[in-house]
Amino acid sequence: YENGCAYFHEEEREGLAKICRLAIHSRYEDFVVDGFNVLYNKKPVIYLSAAARPGLGQYLCNQLGLPFPCLCRVPCNTMFGSQHQMDVAFLEKLIKDDIERGKLPLLLVANA
Repeated sequence: YENGCAYFHEEEREGLAKICRLAIHSRYEDFVVDGFNVLYNKKPVIYLSAAARPGLGQYLCNQLGLPFPCLCRVPCNTMFGSQHQMDVAFLEKLIKDDIERGKLPLLLVANA
């Protein structure tokens, strides 16, 4: 994001909710004027790693006022022995499919 800066919050979920709000406002230019009506034509998608903290996706949806179908769980690839490595090829397929369906990829939440 242009003129972006690091953000720290004692409650990590609240910090992530603020980042999600920033993504919504930057990807939906008319959001401030038209509100959630702009989300109707291009539904947002938040991709969430299967290794993410339980309940994180539901927390984000509750804080942002988004329905749970906006969440897309991305599985981890256990083929190489790591239960926390996101399956990047599957993620790419999910994003491609969502774009073809007229959805707007908004954010990827993963652990590093």
